[in-house]
Amino acid sequence: MKKIIISLLIMLPVHFALAQSEVDALRYSQTYFGSTARSTGLAGATGALGADLSTLTNNPAGIGLYKRSEVVVTPILHEGLTESVYIGNTEENNNYNFDLQNAGVVFSFNALDRRSSWKNFQFAFGFNRLRNFNNEMTVAGHNGAVDGTIMRPFYDYATNYGTTNLTPDELVSSAAFDALLAYEADLLYDVDGNSDNGYQWGYDAIYGGVYQQKDIKTSGAHDEVFLSLGGNYNDKLYLGATIGIQSIDYREENIYYEADTQDTIPVFNSLTKYDNLETTGSGVNLKVGAIYRAAPWLRLGLAYHTPTFFGSMRDVYNSRMESSLTYDPDEGAVNNESERSAGEFDYELITPSRMITSATFLIRDYGLISVDYELVNYSKATLDSDTFGFNDSNDFMENNFKRQGNLRLGTEWRYGHFYARGGYALYGSPYKNGGDFGETTFKSFGFGYRDGSFSLDFAYLNSQMSDTYFIYDSDYAPQAVNDYQENQYVVTFGFQF
Repeated sequence: MKKIIISLLIMLPVHFALAQSEVDALRYSQTYFGSTARSTGLAGATGALGADLSTLTNNPAGIGLYKRSEVVVTPILHEGLTESVYIGNTEENNNYNFDLQNAGVVFSFNALDRRSSWKNFQFAFGFNRLRNFNNEMTVAGHNGAVDGTIMRPFYDYATNYGTTNLTPDELVSSAAFDALLAYEADLLYDVDGNSDNGYQWGYDAIYGGVYQQKDIKTSGAHDEVFLSLGGNYNDKLYLGATIGIQSIDYREENIYYEADTQDTIPVFNSLTKYDNLETTGSGVNLKVGAIYRAAPWLRLGLAYHTPTFFGSMRDVYNSRMESSLTYDPDEGAVNNESERSAGEFDYELITPSRMITSATFLIRDYGLISVDYELVNYSKATLDSDTFGFNDSNDFMENNFKRQGNLRLGTEWRYGHFYARGGYALYGSPYKNGGDFGETTFKSFGFGYRDGSFSLDFAYLNSQMSDTYFIYDSDYAPQAVNDYQENQYVVTFGFQF
């Protein structure tokens, strides 16, 4: 089961034309904390803390603790590190990008009736980045196994797994899309050269023995523009609601390369396959929350996020294949190329709801300890389309994804105008039988300065995750083991008025 789940987590090049799947639903269902540097330094444990712009996408009741208005801007530097081990070979990649993580403004108003139990009302709007997709990875190694070549699955698609030899016209079906590219690049060929006898497909590297390399580059982000309202009832109960308008911009570029580096395969020199995917979409959700001051030293928080309804998702994808073949040593290598635009596809996506319970323990004026526990049921994600059925993908998610709890812990200590922070978060695996596969850990620390009209906060966040990866169909390719690490350097400038 784990092998099946893992193989579906990547954009398999041999099925690239069927880009919309449970892979997409999971990718856009998993969002992480961040926003301001204060929130990052606390590892996102702000659900019962309040008075921070990050709470508007966590527990919007946090807006009720604002007594003054504030403008906030948060730039961020991402550093991604990926180490991949494939057939005994290790490759490492680093990537950097600079982004705007968060920006917004909160307006706080005193109640017109000073005798009212409603002390303050708040209104806010702004932007939060929910997830960054920027990453680069290289998987490479020499595959000496029999059938250790991507041409083997191409051959199996063309022969319908040994049952029926398809014609080139029949290869246009989506299941044989890559086999058609291979045929047009002369990587698959008719053995007897006489189509009147039916196609008898063959390929050159029938005994494997090729060098394989795949470069994967992803970019884009999952963002949210928010509009929030809140209120403070008698400095005891704080209520808030946020309308979130989310946008997705995801790009994936795959370059797969295979070569006869040891000069043991007749005719075949190399092949290169290019796959590109661009996904865009927009959706909306509602978040509501409450914070209750149970005691001078204790705040309790509860928030609910409705499912996010993405009614206008679109995938645009294409593939291209090149080959270098030497038919006659006296004539040298011949380069072939094939290209197919797989087209565009529109669909709908609903990501799961979330429930967040929180507590903040205040230690006089010296510090605090805060904890959030978030529940999200990934099996409730659904895909839909007027032109394509997603029953298999939706059934897979229902049967193999699960309800998962995410834990966030943070602490903050104060000395005059200066603050020190630290945090830890654990986001568990979304798979029923995945063990700790897909589990992500976060560690953070930060510091800040606040003087009543100006605030400056800095945070560092490290996240780590390990998984296995298949450079093409897991029935043919050995697995790679990948270690992902991301470092974030976050600065927030705040102005209170």
